[in-house]
Amino acid sequence: MDLVEARTQKYVSSSRHPWERARFEVVRRFITRHVPLPEGAAVLDVGCGDAFILGELARFYPGRSFFGVDTAYAADTIRRYQTHATASSVRLYQSLDEVGHPPGGSVSLILLMDVLEHVEREHELIQKLLDRPWIGRETRFLVTVPAYSWLFSAHDRFLGHYRRYSRASATRMLQAAGLAVVDSGYFFASLVPLRSVQVLLERCSGRRATRETTEVASWQGSTVVGNTLKALLVLDERVARGLSRVGIVLPGLSVFAICRKSA
Repeated sequence: MDLVEARTQKYVSSSRHPWERARFEVVRRFITRHVPLPEGAAVLDVGCGDAFILGELARFYPGRSFFGVDTAYAADTIRRYQTHATASSVRLYQSLDEVGHPPGGSVSLILLMDVLEHVEREHELIQKLLDRPWIGRETRFLVTVPAYSWLFSAHDRFLGHYRRYSRASATRMLQAAGLAVVDSGYFFASLVPLRSVQVLLERCSGRRATRETTEVASWQGSTVVGNTLKALLVLDERVARGLSRVGIVLPGLSVFAICRKSA
């Protein structure tokens, strides 16, 4: 969860939106396919928000080190999340400079999950990362960003987004910043019609819509409903991945890219 969303819940999440839980499963599959994480490997999550993804990864990958950085952290926020972290292998910081050198001297995986849209000049953040001594040819980047500029809405303004991306525009941006894209695509196609209707209704209202929270932050659905929606979203990604293998590309609410350092 983004810290803007977490703030509306006083930094306490009683239940997880099925989108968050499904996205974690999708991320875990990306990692399984593309990024070996041997014992002792280090993972860095830049823009980690409330560290949900890191905590879940730590459960699935014991014996690895997990570092989270978010410039929106305050000291008390870090203490709160660090205290409630389910794994001692998770460490949180306010800046990259505080991270130091990871165990083994290199990072196997860098997560940039729904963070680049928050940065006015996203290529500068990527280049800052590439200049770190612990980034090598074997380091992989897992990037996700919100899809389609025509879906930009009050939701994006509330979260502080500068833009949304297509697969092509995300690829161009990443390559220009010094990354080679190994794999890319869309996921969560079933959410595109729903968000399209929301945006259309917002624009038809004739006034600039505002938000005080998001569906992710305000989720109060039952366990049964949550588990069902999560399973459907996970199936959604599987179907899209299968179709992509035969050249059929479905749209999706999110763009992903697996990258490495290009030089």
